[in-house]
Amino acid sequence: MVVTGGFYWENGRRYSRNTVDIFRLSPVGRITKSHTGTPSPVKWTKAGRTVRRGQLYISGGQTWDGGFNYDGLSNVGRYNIKDNMWEILPNSSFRGGYPEHYGRTWGPALFTMNNKLYEVGGDDGFDTATPLEAMDLDNIAQGWTKQTTSLPGGNTLGGNNVVTVGSKVYVTIGPKSQATNKVYSWDGNEGNSLKPIANMHYTRNMLGLCMATDGIDNIWVIGGCVPSTGCDLMEQYKISTNEWLYERVPDQPHLSFWVQEGRRWKPALHGILARPIVQLCGFSQGFIYAVFSDSWQSGLDKRFHVYDTRRKTWSISDTELDEEVYFPVSAVIESSSD
Repeated sequence: MVVTGGFYWENGRRYSRNTVDIFRLSPVGRITKSHTGTPSPVKWTKAGRTVRRGQLYISGGQTWDGGFNYDGLSNVGRYNIKDNMWEILPNSSFRGGYPEHYGRTWGPALFTMNNKLYEVGGDDGFDTATPLEAMDLDNIAQGWTKQTTSLPGGNTLGGNNVVTVGSKVYVTIGPKSQATNKVYSWDGNEGNSLKPIANMHYTRNMLGLCMATDGIDNIWVIGGCVPSTGCDLMEQYKISTNEWLYERVPDQPHLSFWVQEGRRWKPALHGILARPIVQLCGFSQGFIYAVFSDSWQSGLDKRFHVYDTRRKTWSISDTELDEEVYFPVSAVIESSSD
């Protein structure tokens, strides 16, 4: 697993980082720190990410330098974990919003299909950025081109809310308020529009959720719970039957959060029905690895929580992040990734 970027707090101000941490994942659900990679050329925070053929692609997001406002990013990069080398690719062509807030600054959905790198959504700091763009990976010099595929109204935020299974991509899309229970699929054919699948049982905040898949028939959605309604920590989608499954996870103190009722705060029912924010996550060999916080920019638990999808149990790893960092870019890179 690669973890890079994100912001940290220092003297009450936010700073983005370009550290690259590499973690090794075992077949039995263990995660250990392996080494540190070459620092990224751009300090990405809340960026979109995807993996193809052993390489990590990153686009958009924002960066902080200690000021009161962030700078929006349209930068696109590619990291080869085997060679430990970064490559800067043509910038995303989308522009909008405030002059200093350009590009897709709040986590566009990034994915690859048909040998193309696609990007959609991401708030531009002023309005929703919904255009779908693509870059031919066989002709990178040509840059990005806007696609004609019809998109549903709304936006996609967070960078962790898109997965590819077989020849289809699945992505959450919702209003600018950032909370949704809508998930759409697309087959990569520009003549076809994105199609809705069954709604999730719970409305979830896109900036705090994560989607993971086994690449076969299952998609899991973790976190992003809305405080006013609460939700189960996890839902599981079966592609073959187009249905969402969910079940209460036994109370676990290490995942306990608090919810507000009027002016009072009380422990959430079952310990994990409140507002777990997923800061990073990844799937490998039947296990989901995640790091949680209790708000967008505070209360980070640096430890990795590990979910066994077969036994449906959570555990805590002894391994943790080196820094208290928020909204980093994370991805699992398998040797056969495509």
